[in-house]
Amino acid sequence: MNQAPTVLGQNPPKIMAQEQFDLLTGAEKGQLLTTGVLLFAKRDLKMVNDAAREVGVDRDLFGEYLHDLKDDVNMKANQNFTYKELLKYARELKNRIKGD
Repeated sequence: MNQAPTVLGQNPPKIMAQEQFDLLTGAEKGQLLTTGVLLFAKRDLKMVNDAAREVGVDRDLFGEYLHDLKDDVNMKANQNFTYKELLKYARELKNRIKGD
């Protein structure tokens, strides 16, 4: 019961050997092997944090703004903005706040 749920579920996909599945999910150690995913997620969050700080907008408000933008342009959850785009949108948000 201590094993974390996996994104892949409990059974390996038919094209994946059990050993590869166990390595990917960390089944042998009872934990997920998510280093690559976590580093990618952390990098994305760091970029959002850095852009908000650089432009001077509230991080939480900026995060909500980005989620709304992604919805507006039908971006998938795993698609992300570049740092240059994040700066552009942070400035856009700052200008909107000033206009209120």
